[in-house]
Amino acid sequence: MEKSKITLEELVAKETVEDVYKDLKKIGEGAAGEIFSATNTRTGTVAALKKMLVSDDTSKLIATEIYIMKNSKHVNIVEV
Repeated sequence: MEKSKITLEELVAKETVEDVYKDLKKIGEGAAGEIFSATNTRTGTVAALKKMLVSDDTSKLIATEIYIMKNSKHVNIVEV
């Protein structure tokens, strides 16, 4: 997948947050949205979730951020 042509539809799961996570707790908030900690019901691991408003203006930037994070391997970046 070429980075310049990625879309949100190609990157995001079709499941809802409630399908995969439990015990959501708001831990922060910033200009881009709210951050929650939650437990993955399948693996038992705790993850940080970012809740953002998606608009035509922000969808490409969000898609790029998700693409970069999905392709990064670092201890501080959650794997999907």
